[in-house]
Amino acid sequence: MEVDYVKFTPFENEAYECPSESIPNFGWAPDTVFPESGDESGDGSFTGSSTPVKCKAPSTAPTPAPSPGVTEPPMTAAPVLPPTDPPASTPTGNTPESYAHYYSHGCQELHISFCENDKSGSYCKSWQNDGTVCQRSICHGHDFTVLNPCAPPQNNDGETYKSNGCEHLQNRDEFCVGLVGSGSYCKYWSHDHCQRAICQGDDFSSLDSC
Repeated sequence: MEVDYVKFTPFENEAYECPSESIPNFGWAPDTVFPESGDESGDGSFTGSSTPVKCKAPSTAPTPAPSPGVTEPPMTAAPVLPPTDPPASTPTGNTPESYAHYYSHGCQELHISFCENDKSGSYCKSWQNDGTVCQRSICHGHDFTVLNPCAPPQNNDGETYKSNGCEHLQNRDEFCVGLVGSGSYCKYWSHDHCQRAICQGDDFSSLDSC
């Protein structure tokens, strides 16, 4: 077998030295550099060059710039809250202190298990009260006679009522319950000629002259 020439095609991304032999001027990869020396033969090939042909290394694509990092919003310090006083605690469990509280103030503020521990199946009937200004509830199975007498309010609401009526009292409805009885309330929309209101069940004759 007779070979006239050898065709050599560089691979992509590779750099090769081509042998110094008769080479054609076609079939080469783009950007191939041919030697300046040598004579062109009649068959279109370059001969007589002892200098190897160096193939250009393919150009590499520019590395893309990294995307800017995502910046997190600045952290803000948690608000500083002013200190608060702890809530007043009530006796827990069925202790002498809890019973003393029950007899004076009812079961509303005691632990939910107080009535159950006192009597199986019992519970605090918080929707009912003793009908006095103290507004105390009792455990199911008890009656209001177990409670101590309701202490009268330690203020001058009675004197204020006689002089100015009930409209401007701080706890006017509770005052009327304590004055007249359960179901009473302040009729603040009804006034006498001195613009004073009275409790339901009372009359204006109980007020001082104005």
